[in-house]
Amino acid sequence: MKKYFLLLATIVTLFAACKKEDETPTTAKRSAFVGTLAVDQSDSSTYTQDSVLIDIVKKGNNTADIIMYQVKFAPRMPFKIDMTIGSVSYTTTATDTVFSGNLIVPTAGGIGYNSYTITNLSGTIANRNLSLSMMCGTNPLRYSGNY
Repeated sequence: MKKYFLLLATIVTLFAACKKEDETPTTAKRSAFVGTLAVDQSDSSTYTQDSVLIDIVKKGNNTADIIMYQVKFAPRMPFKIDMTIGSVSYTTTATDTVFSGNLIVPTAGGIGYNSYTITNLSGTIANRNLSLSMMCGTNPLRYSGNY
């Protein structure tokens, strides 16, 4: 009898440990895009990075976080970072989603970067395409990607 109890306890433990991640309830909706990031530099050149992954995480109250993964904003940047532009306003219609934001301090690694405050952010998701433009500090930044 002790063997059966031990076997039953093991099976219950295994089933409990095998719960799927997607069974966890969530209120955020995510959309990921891959595309090209272009940043105008102070010397009038443009730094471009291809295959940039951007994740749009829609939250409550018509706000979203825009997360840029492994990005560089200039050729002299020593390493890539993950940058989040939080609490961006958006509206949704039957055909597209429109983003806007101003005076948003971006974060990377949990640290806010005031000198790169996002201004004049505007963007659209339409036909599975994302386009964004904004000022990142004093540098104009543009992104175009596909879902």
